[in-house]
Amino acid sequence: MVCNGWEAVIDTPTEKPFLEMRLSGWSPTHKQAPQQLKRFWQALMGLDAIKEGRFLNLPSDVYLLGRESWGSSLLVRQCYRGLFNRMMELRSPSINSRFLITGTPGIGKSFFAIVLMGWLAKEKEVSMIVLDLEDKRYLFTAKGTDINVAEGRKTDFNEEIENPTTWCIVDTGTATKRAANTVMLSFPDRELYKEFLKFPGTKTLYMPFWTRSEIHKCRKRLYPNLGKQTVNSLLEKWGNIPRYVLEKAMDAVAQRSLEDAIAFCRWEDIMHCVGEPETALHAAHKLVHFKVAAGKQYDQFIMNMASYYVVDKIAEKDGDNHVKHLWDLIDLATGYHEPGTRWLTGRAGRAAPVE
Repeated sequence: MVCNGWEAVIDTPTEKPFLEMRLSGWSPTHKQAPQQLKRFWQALMGLDAIKEGRFLNLPSDVYLLGRESWGSSLLVRQCYRGLFNRMMELRSPSINSRFLITGTPGIGKSFFAIVLMGWLAKEKEVSMIVLDLEDKRYLFTAKGTDINVAEGRKTDFNEEIENPTTWCIVDTGTATKRAANTVMLSFPDRELYKEFLKFPGTKTLYMPFWTRSEIHKCRKRLYPNLGKQTVNSLLEKWGNIPRYVLEKAMDAVAQRSLEDAIAFCRWEDIMHCVGEPETALHAAHKLVHFKVAAGKQYDQFIMNMASYYVVDKIAEKDGDNHVKHLWDLIDLATGYHEPGTRWLTGRAGRAAPVE
């Protein structure tokens, strides 16, 4: 006879721990999260406040999401608060809240998840948050002094996800239709979230790229070995994307990827990225960035060339007339003009964006 569940362990050495696990509400695939992740959650819940424009600082031996490579501090960008406030404004008492947050790759959408978790738990008294990552799920709980983290497979914590008081944050993956309030963080790729956008109540918000002030504020605090001149030189090439001007500033392979993108992307690929950025080649997003409209809505954008450097390289490769057609397409495709947005002539007599 084939036995399943509790029958398979009766009268065996594993009977006692198995029954203890089942009686405590754990499934065979649930387990306590790594200690570093638990320490992160406890430290985050122990902060007095998380304020925009300042650094979120954990103890030096406690790492963001338990990942040593992420360090112990992050800059809480002004737009993080703006996006959070906008989500709270858009919530409906009669329907599940579902938000897609996207934007130019490399601007720190995953770090926003940390701040979002903190504000949900501390300001909105959310007691259960499921973080859905590429290969695992984590259940973060904060009920009074009971602060804990459980680790599971991608199919676990379904009971919690069906609870309308739970918030589920999906980072790098796809989101399913559940009762929980859901925030999906994604680079622009419609194939990843086209089904999510069909769910009732789903709203799309766009995260702005960084300001130069934010870049240098972060450089001084988190990348003190990077000189101002080095970062400014990278900004002239990449635009305001911290992944490439800070995190991977000294990574030769990452730096070479901009030249690779310029060489690889055909003129048609760049035009496609301007007109339909969510179905464009990933490489094209190194050349064309989302510029989010000023204000507190976070729901409109124009596609903006990454830098003077990229514009010049495209003109060298494809000709000045193509650059002129590019601006014409930007005007037609977006249907939106931000007040004060203007275009100047670049170093080689070509159009380039003004920040």
